[in-house]
Amino acid sequence: MELGADDYITKPFGMGILLAKVNAVLRRTNNVVTTEDFNICGLTLNSDSMRLVFEENIVDLSKNEYKLLKLFMSNCGKVITREELLETLWDDTDFIDDNTLTVNITRVKKKLKDLEVENSIITKRGVGYVFN
Repeated sequence: MELGADDYITKPFGMGILLAKVNAVLRRTNNVVTTEDFNICGLTLNSDSMRLVFEENIVDLSKNEYKLLKLFMSNCGKVITREELLETLWDDTDFIDDNTLTVNITRVKKKLKDLEVENSIITKRGVGYVFN
């Protein structure tokens, strides 16, 4: 770190952590915003407007809700650990209260329920979450 490194990853690490760290460095250095939309079974995450659309229904998302859904939708069917989610939201896992992540996940689940897309985020006790 003293020689100029921006970050490090300890082994073993998951691809989600690696991608989150690379994206964090890119955000800090290039200030690049991706405009990629995600569409899964009629559920569309619009990157430009940070909105979630399902069957003509639209909900606006906060920055953290958008980040969570983007990670979930890009890893559909895969278990995403709580550490990966914390890293994605705050670029750090040490100083964030675990309940803060739970509150953000609950808000995303409520937005999905408002769109009548229920039970799409499944909790894997002691591990993390899966988006179906």
